[in-house]
Amino acid sequence: MTQLFRNIRHSLIESGRVRRYLTYAIGEIVLVVIGILIALQINNWNGGRKERLIERKTLNELRVNLNFNVRSIDGFAEEQKRLVEDLEKMIRYLDAGLPYHDSLMQLRTGLFWLEQLALSKSTYETLKNRGIEIISDDSLRLQIVDIHENDYQNFTTLIEAIGLAFYTERASPLAREYGTLKNMWQEPEFYYYLKNKVGWKNDLIESAQWLKTKSLDLIDRIDAVLINLNR
Repeated sequence: MTQLFRNIRHSLIESGRVRRYLTYAIGEIVLVVIGILIALQINNWNGGRKERLIERKTLNELRVNLNFNVRSIDGFAEEQKRLVEDLEKMIRYLDAGLPYHDSLMQLRTGLFWLEQLALSKSTYETLKNRGIEIISDDSLRLQIVDIHENDYQNFTTLIEAIGLAFYTERASPLAREYGTLKNMWQEPEFYYYLKNKVGWKNDLIESAQWLKTKSLDLIDRIDAVLINLNR
């Protein structure tokens, strides 16, 4: 098409028909502009398509991380429930005035347990490096940031900070003073320690269940966005 315009242009110049030449010259310019616009549109489309592919990949990876965290939180909560049962069993023994027995040793696991929970944030950190704006849905983007920067961070910090304080200020002094479970069995200080430990673990269980629900809600939200992106 461009070569055709050139041939017509040379022909018109040679024949002196300037007006017709100008008309064809303008047509040639319009053709070039249209070509540039089409090229830009194709380039923008390819760029947008690439971004959506990265977004889908990132959301799928986030989904994997969140499912891992749900399993970790669930396992953590179940372990705390089991330990609470052991601690409450010792409380019932003490309430009944029962003397120490060696069989109680199997219940001691939760006595001086320092709680720990590891949550995966690897994909979220990668997302921050890529640019959080790659997530096109505004509300989903806010949910992702909130759960990683606030909820996960606050929960793990709570476990580490309060758990460590509980251990250093309550558990460790008790163990140093009495040494064995048998020695501390009838001590009022030990009874109150058990009560406080149960209360602390029940708070952890409740918080873990809330965090698990919030994680599952985010997974559902990601699934809904992925459906739209795959259309």
